[in-house]
Amino acid sequence: LFSLFAFFLSFPFFLFLLSVMKTCCVLFVAFVVAVVATTGAKGKTVDDDAPCNSFTDCHDCLYDSSGEHRKFCGWCHSDVVFQNHTIGHQCADIRDEWKCPSVFDTAGCTQGYQCNYNTGQCSLSPSGSGIYGNMTQCEEHCFVTPDVYICNTTSYQCVTCKDKHDPKCADKATACQNCNAPPHNATFRCDKTDPKNPTCVACHIHDPHAANCSDFHTACDNCQNTPPSPPSPPSPPSPPSPPSPPHNKNYTCNLKTLTCEVSPTGESQQLCSSKCSNSTPPEFIGVYRGIQAQVGYVDGEFDFNFQNSTVTIRDNKGNEIHGDVTVQGTPQIKLTDGPNAGKIIKFDMRTTSNGPETTSYALMMSAPGGTLDPEIAKVMTGANGQQLFVVSECNAWKKSVCNFLPAFSYYRLLAQQGRIPTKETVATYKKQQAPPSVHRRSMYTVEVEDNFEYEFENWQEDDPCNAYADCKSCIDARVGDLQCGWCMGGPVVYNTTGKSKFQCAGYQAGSAPAFTCPMDFRTEQCSGFGCDWNATTPTCFKTNNGQYSDKTDCQNSCKKEKMSKCNPQTKQCESCTQGSPGCTTASVCEASCSLPHAKCNTTLHKCIPCDQASDKNCTMTIGACQDACKAPQSPGICDVTTGQCVTCDPDKHEHGCVTNCDATCSFGGLYGCNKTDNTCVQGIGTMSLKDCVNECVPHNHTGNYGCDWSVPNQPKCVQGKGKLEKKDCERNCKEPSFSKCNYETGVCEACNVTDPNCQYTKDECNAFCHKSSAIGVFRGIQINKNFKRGEWDFTFSDEGTVAFQPADKSDMKYEATTSNNGDASEGTPMIFSITKAPSNGPLNINAGDVLSGLFVNNPGQNQIFNFMYLGLGTNSKPAETFDQAMAGFEFVLISCKSSSLSGSSCNFGGNKIPM
Repeated sequence: LFSLFAFFLSFPFFLFLLSVMKTCCVLFVAFVVAVVATTGAKGKTVDDDAPCNSFTDCHDCLYDSSGEHRKFCGWCHSDVVFQNHTIGHQCADIRDEWKCPSVFDTAGCTQGYQCNYNTGQCSLSPSGSGIYGNMTQCEEHCFVTPDVYICNTTSYQCVTCKDKHDPKCADKATACQNCNAPPHNATFRCDKTDPKNPTCVACHIHDPHAANCSDFHTACDNCQNTPPSPPSPPSPPSPPSPPSPPHNKNYTCNLKTLTCEVSPTGESQQLCSSKCSNSTPPEFIGVYRGIQAQVGYVDGEFDFNFQNSTVTIRDNKGNEIHGDVTVQGTPQIKLTDGPNAGKIIKFDMRTTSNGPETTSYALMMSAPGGTLDPEIAKVMTGANGQQLFVVSECNAWKKSVCNFLPAFSYYRLLAQQGRIPTKETVATYKKQQAPPSVHRRSMYTVEVEDNFEYEFENWQEDDPCNAYADCKSCIDARVGDLQCGWCMGGPVVYNTTGKSKFQCAGYQAGSAPAFTCPMDFRTEQCSGFGCDWNATTPTCFKTNNGQYSDKTDCQNSCKKEKMSKCNPQTKQCESCTQGSPGCTTASVCEASCSLPHAKCNTTLHKCIPCDQASDKNCTMTIGACQDACKAPQSPGICDVTTGQCVTCDPDKHEHGCVTNCDATCSFGGLYGCNKTDNTCVQGIGTMSLKDCVNECVPHNHTGNYGCDWSVPNQPKCVQGKGKLEKKDCERNCKEPSFSKCNYETGVCEACNVTDPNCQYTKDECNAFCHKSSAIGVFRGIQINKNFKRGEWDFTFSDEGTVAFQPADKSDMKYEATTSNNGDASEGTPMIFSITKAPSNGPLNINAGDVLSGLFVNNPGQNQIFNFMYLGLGTNSKPAETFDQAMAGFEFVLISCKSSSLSGSSCNFGGNKIPM
């Protein structure tokens, strides 16, 4: 034992131990190198100080190895473009000058949307990819590969090809420009080649004996001797086998991810997507204000702010709750705070009325954790805790005068006015908004003061860039450690508070609040388009301080009319009326109008450049031409008497001269006798033409006129189109007259279609036109600029008087006499002559004031509510239009239809104001 102990202490053992330790160190270093190499192979980096453009992965770009946000770096869903037009990388440094033409993230690798141009469908992309920030934006630019067409030379209908890559098909203008039945098909001649046996024959296309061809009776009535024995009819050609139907994929909802996945069974992707989503349905996104209406309703205003995947609900006391919005069969809200946090509210929304400034909806909601009836009338009963809200949203084309956002976020209004939203400016703004009266100020305590503080503390992002209201001041804001960028594609979306109203966002001291820009984030150059909202017709204009990245995005927001056609002279898209020739969506027009055009030389199968302005046949872009012209063409006119195509020149515009004639040309069938006019008609019988002639007795025939509606605004009676006498045809073959409702008289009056209110035929107008009257109990909200949040009640008497007040302030009653006088250019004139007003009331109205305005009643789209849109001017400035009334006093009001007519449980009698 002693000898063994002595060995452990000896020099040889020390050398042995040192050797073992050295070997272990070498192995450990080799292990570390291998781990680093493996990590590098996966695209990761350990260099936290590397420049932004060295990172090729979204997560690595935004976060360092410790999980902290990487300073100055942001992730673009496509490569950025520098000022000198060179292409950069997806991970970009905010201190450089560049444009991100797609989605831009500062924290969290969001899933964008990508367009499948084969199906025209948008879908979620993997994290950190997808060039569109939301489904709505993607759908605005996502179009299926255009349909191609072929002329069916049997029916002479322009039909859509099932296979969009079929070389026999072309764009509609090329394929069907001459797709009209050739007149030669209906002519005949007497063939006297054998004088003893003259025979009535059908004339062929380009028949060399065309000079002898005429109508059936002229040619055939006396073109026979003793009728020969009828020969056996020829067998008609076998119809082609129908193409096998395309295989359609089925989809089912993955309830964990709330995405539609391909499945052996299920339904179409579109139908599945409407029932399965982890975000708010696009048509529901917006700010809504309104009142409760179910049995047992409570007075007051209720507001709803639906964002991409969340909702904020503000009740009649100003309290807010929040929730996440998904679609699982039906839309639903999972509450994330409040006494019912974690519970599910099912909801649905139905359009109920369209007004001059707003659109109204019935918002149906279940109790938390409850069920929802599908019918408005059943939800109206309030059974099982269900609630019915009648809410309004500003019309998109009225956003220059209508804005409901202040119902939620007063401090953001400061930034929109170019004022930095600090606590000091919030306090100043409160004082400006609150009236000096102590009594009146107390009314603001809950609505303004408490909620200002709540909203400031809970809503404001720590993003000083929000203070800059235009692009130029935003990108120039490089003071100290502040670096701002402008989101040309629309408001930025913050991870914590959702969609904002700000387009300027950025970094301070290298760090940024977590946000996403849905499209085109810039740190340099503000060239783009702006909208002149003050023009009679809002128009887009080029500017060096743009609001929109391109003209199409501007036009989508800047005007009500979204239909355009290309002016071949100016190569610019111009507004047009839907349905008129060449009229298409603005985005399609913008995408093609300025492109080079060409037409196909059908002999050389080559596209020849052409000028739209001087050549009316120059209708295709060069890309469309190349697609249509690449395959051999076979222009011809189908001769249905033989089932063969006869060569023709499409540029001569002969009826029936179409490309790829052989694709659909077929034998027109055997003949039958039309007993109405005793003519032989191909395709309606079982006889040869010769047999048909022998059977049909010549007759003095009349009454073969019909109305040709091929040009809708210029119908005309055409011989051979029907079975009417000409005078009978002309009696009804007229362009329908258009009318608009005169709400003063309840009568439809003729109007010019250039009038934007002239949009109904007389029959359509008569179906809804009525005389507007103001009688009954109404509840609603104020919608004009600087509106006061809360419910307003109105009681109109049949004696020409009205009383109105805030629903919760019976001591704030106003009274007036009413008359249908004034100079309103819309709706029915209305004058309020104020006879009583509270001294410290919420409206700037005094006894003796005369408010001139207008109103319109609307029976709504269900049988429960009547709607009144009431607009009044001020004592000094009358309102002749609803837009003008938005600077005075404007209300959206509803009343209950008579229960005997509606069968509903609606009753607002408790809100009647005594006078």
